[in-house]
Amino acid sequence: MMASFHAGYSIGGVAGALLGSAMAGIKNISVLIHFLLITTAFSTAAYILNKYLQSVEISKQNAAKKSLFRLPERPIWIMGIIALASAFGEGTAADWSAIFIRNELGTNASTAALGFAAFSLTVTVVRLFGDWLVMLLKPRLVVRLEGLVAGAGFFLAAWTNYPSVAIFDFGLVGLGLANIIPQLFSTAGNIPGLAPGIEIAGFATIGYAGFLLAPPLVGTISNFFHSGSRFQ
Repeated sequence: MMASFHAGYSIGGVAGALLGSAMAGIKNISVLIHFLLITTAFSTAAYILNKYLQSVEISKQNAAKKSLFRLPERPIWIMGIIALASAFGEGTAADWSAIFIRNELGTNASTAALGFAAFSLTVTVVRLFGDWLVMLLKPRLVVRLEGLVAGAGFFLAAWTNYPSVAIFDFGLVGLGLANIIPQLFSTAGNIPGLAPGIEIAGFATIGYAGFLLAPPLVGTISNFFHSGSRFQ
C-alpha cells in the first residue's frame, strides 16, 4: 500500500505546482497576497480535517523504555543511502526545475512552473499504479529500472535548449523516482527481527536528508559553473 499512500503526497505536489503556475500568470496578484490566500485556504482545511484524525495513546511506562537516540541497523543504512539519492533527485526537481527552465532556457515564470507540475504528475500517476506494478515485476527490479529512467530524465533535461522538452524530461524524472522511496519504506518496515517503527524512523532520517542537501548543493555547483551568469 505504500505507493498508493505516497500518491496522496504527490497529488498535493501537482495541485501546488499548477496553482503556483496559474497565480504566477496573474499580473495583479503580489507574492504577499498569493501566500496569504494559500495560507488561509490550507489552514482552514487543516482545522476542519483535524477532528477526523485518530488519537494514539502511549503509556508513560512504555514510553520510558524507548531510547532517545539509536543508530539504524546495517540493512537500514544501505536502503537509507538509496533513498537519500532518490530524495536528492526529488529535491532537485522540486527546487531547481522551474529556475532552470526559466533562467537557462529563457521562458516566463508561469511556463517554468510546469516543469515541477510535470514531475509531480508522473510521480502521482505511477504511484497510483505502483502497488500493482510491484506485484507484477517485484520491488528490486522496479527500483533498478526506475533509477535508470530518472537518470536519463535528468541527463536529457540538462542537454536540451527547449522549455517544452525540458518539461517533458522532468516528467520522465518523476516517472523514474516515483516508486523508489515507497518500496524502500515498505522493505524497511518488514525486515525480520527488527522493530518496524524504529527502523522506519532511522531509514526516513537518512533518506530524507536528500531533501536538505539537494537545494544548497545544486545551487553551489550551479554558481561554481555559472560564475558571473544568471544563476548568481
